[in-house]
Amino acid sequence: MSVINQMLKDLDKRSEPHQLQQVPAAVAISASKSSGLPWRWLILLSLLLVAIALMLWSLKASDSERTIASGPQGSAQQAAENMATAGAAPVKMEPASNALESHRQESPVQASNVPGPANASRGTESGVSREPVSESGSTTQNATEDGESETLTEPTTASAAGEVIAPALSVKTLSEPPVTGSSSAALNTNTPAPGSMAVTEVVLTPAEQAERAMVKANAARDAGKLDEAMRQYAMALSYEPARHEARRQLAALHYGQGQAGEAIKLLQRGLAEFPEQSSIALLLGRLWREQGDKQQALAALQSIGDSDTLARDKWLLVADIAREQEDYALAETAYQKLLSSGMEKAQWWLGLAYAQDAQGKLSDARYHYQRALSTAGLSADARAYIENRLTQLGDSQ
Repeated sequence: MSVINQMLKDLDKRSEPHQLQQVPAAVAISASKSSGLPWRWLILLSLLLVAIALMLWSLKASDSERTIASGPQGSAQQAAENMATAGAAPVKMEPASNALESHRQESPVQASNVPGPANASRGTESGVSREPVSESGSTTQNATEDGESETLTEPTTASAAGEVIAPALSVKTLSEPPVTGSSSAALNTNTPAPGSMAVTEVVLTPAEQAERAMVKANAARDAGKLDEAMRQYAMALSYEPARHEARRQLAALHYGQGQAGEAIKLLQRGLAEFPEQSSIALLLGRLWREQGDKQQALAALQSIGDSDTLARDKWLLVADIAREQEDYALAETAYQKLLSSGMEKAQWWLGLAYAQDAQGKLSDARYHYQRALSTAGLSADARAYIENRLTQLGDSQ
């Protein structure tokens, strides 16, 4: 029994740590040296286990990302909504072991919603991507150009303040197909929105374009820009050939610049196309007379009838041409037409008397000389000539 008691006492002494203080220094140092080797092995083994755990955790995280990326549209949206809901409020920092354990527990749940390889292509089109952020979780939807809506979910991850901020999850979902048929036609209207500016093309008629050209031509003529005026008058004629005023103005400008031939050609084309236009015939007759071609002038004036408004101007021109040609018969006819128009002038009575006197119609000439003297408007020289001629005719009787 004494031996057993002695062994128990020895064991009690060894188990008490304060007994080491009573051991000599050499004995204590040797004990610490001998016990250092197992502790080093334990530290190395712990580090190895931590490295293995980190590797396993990274593998699990990569598998979870692949699972979310290959999942269908509905699973991605559900995962984004769950993560957004979970990350809506800040969460206090938990120990690393608890966070790792919770992450390992959530990963199988997300993977369980992933369909098989048949939906892999559709999951790829959903466009799931992760981006790390440092702000609190939020969900954003953006519309893309091809009619798709993009949902951005930003869960929380761990921040410096102790809050948990998860990586951002970007989910791109397909919107409903555009409406076709009658509904799309109803949406596509030409009514501009209030406050918007609509550009409407205005197509002018040939008459309106000719009028605009006439306005420009008249302005250029008044400003002395004759070349521009001629160009605008010609443009007005091209838009509307019946714009006779433009033809007359253009012919006058040609004649004023010494281009009488161009003016005559222009008027001849107009008279051939519009023979009822007496103004063109009268202007053409005057131009032919200025050029010395009396027969062409008389031929042009023949298209003007006696009932025309320009008949008086026609017969005045015919009388002048006949007197220049000493065609007294034609002159007598012209003055008779003038006097029958309802207007009497002393010069016309004198012209008729002179034409009859030249033809030997003395009695008719004496009568018309007297009518000329009785009509006002004669000059002193004309009166002296008539009186002298009446004296001669009286003596000849």
